[in-house]
Amino acid sequence: MSFLFKCRDVVFKTEKGVDVMRSPVESLFPDICIHVSAISAWSAVLNYEERFKQRGSLSCLFCSVNMLNENDYKLTDEEVRARIFAENMDSVIQSADVKNIKQVNLVFILVI
Repeated sequence: MSFLFKCRDVVFKTEKGVDVMRSPVESLFPDICIHVSAISAWSAVLNYEERFKQRGSLSCLFCSVNMLNENDYKLTDEEVRARIFAENMDSVIQSADVKNIKQVNLVFILVI
């Protein structure tokens, strides 16, 4: 088996379509910059764990890293960026199985 094939092995996958290959997960080793895919996978794990919190504790929603990309700022105006952000937020809400966004106390949006 070649090294390239091992790097492309999917080692993390959710029902909602978050797939992470081996090489981004290996970025979690010390002294290495964390790959954005590993951060998105971690937000999927945190959103999944929200289902098991105690009643009465603050509910959280963790967004993936691609809410707005660098090109969204370079190539679009403010109105288009707001639409792109809203579409990405809808995707995060759906993938986290949030029934009512008004019941979420804290929303974490990563800024890179």
